[in-house]
Amino acid sequence: MASTAAWPLFFYPKGEYDPEDLCRGILRGELILWSRLICKAIFLGPSEQYPSKGKAEPSSSCNALVHNMYNVTQSSIAYVAA
Repeated sequence: MASTAAWPLFFYPKGEYDPEDLCRGILRGELILWSRLICKAIFLGPSEQYPSKGKAEPSSSCNALVHNMYNVTQSSIAYVAA
């Protein structure tokens, strides 16, 4: 059986977990959710993340294309985490 020491507390919302069901709430911590938004902004661009009303085309390219990043890799995850 897994223990709570196996998972960092930032994986869970507000660092709280259910000792009876360790999978409940996993990867729903605030840091994880913010990382998802940051990753989305990097790979889709700011105009996709925050669309303007009435604009059909993106206003700027995403940061990933500027740096020739086409896939999520271990390095890009480390970049977001940093």
